[in-house]
Amino acid sequence: MRRFWARQRRRNQHRGRLREGAVAFAADIARGGDVRFDTHSGPVELRLAWQADVEFDVVTITGTIENSINSRRPIAGREGRGMELATSSGTGGARIQIRSFKGNVKLGTR
Repeated sequence: MRRFWARQRRRNQHRGRLREGAVAFAADIARGGDVRFDTHSGPVELRLAWQADVEFDVVTITGTIENSINSRRPIAGREGRGMELATSSGTGGARIQIRSFKGNVKLGTR
C-alpha cells in the first residue's frame, strides 16, 4: 500500500513524505512559499509556471535529476553517488527542497 501525506503548515508552506510511489506537483508558488518533498523510491515530477521566482535545493542518493527550468545542470552527489542541484529561477523568493533516495527527479515548466 502506498502512503502519502502532505500538509499545509502555513499559507504557502507544504510538506510531503512518500515511501513508495510517484509525486507529481504542479502549482504557482507565491513569494515566501516553502515546499518540501521527501521520497524513498518514487519519482518526483515538479511543474511550475515559466519564470517562477523559486530557489531549488534537490538531492538524490542514487537517482537522477533532470532540470528543464534553466540551463543549470546537476553535479555528482557526495561520495560519487546520486546527484545534487542548487539553482534558482527568476529572483528567488520561494523555496523548494526535494530529497529522494532512489527516485528520479524532473523539474520543468507547465
